[in-house]
Amino acid sequence: MLFGQLIENESSYSLYFERDFYQSKEVVFNALTDPVIFSKWYPFATGEMDGQVGGLIKFDDGEGNLYQEVITKYSLEDGFEFIEDGRDVIRMEISETESGARLHFNHTFSDLAWVVQTATGWHNCLNVFVQIMNGQPPQWPLPDELVELTQAYETQFKEANFKEEK
Repeated sequence: MLFGQLIENESSYSLYFERDFYQSKEVVFNALTDPVIFSKWYPFATGEMDGQVGGLIKFDDGEGNLYQEVITKYSLEDGFEFIEDGRDVIRMEISETESGARLHFNHTFSDLAWVVQTATGWHNCLNVFVQIMNGQPPQWPLPDELVELTQAYETQFKEANFKEEK
């Protein structure tokens, strides 16, 4: 189980996760930015995405609220980044490794109120992305697993010593 890290920045916080893949950097980026695949692991994604800087990603919260976010980075070299809720930054970059590629996932935000739930959610979403990349059907955690993971993040963040992001 690969836990995320909470990083304190000057005026914000970031949740940072890594996930490794046996596929190449290009294959992972193409899957990450494929609207159909994106909608299978990313919360509320509709599968509508204009894949370019300035393009829009459309979301539906399931409660009748439709919204869209602006893509601010979209290339293999710069990564895939967009602004969520008009203030949070979601940034995904991919680096090469000896055995394939590594996804670096950052969610930068300003309010710690939901950090445990957010970390738990991203942890699970990224695990589902790994399953998809491994050709497995997405399997979301059972309620008991969610409770256990949430408790683990509560413990981890309670004991966190914040350091500035490098």
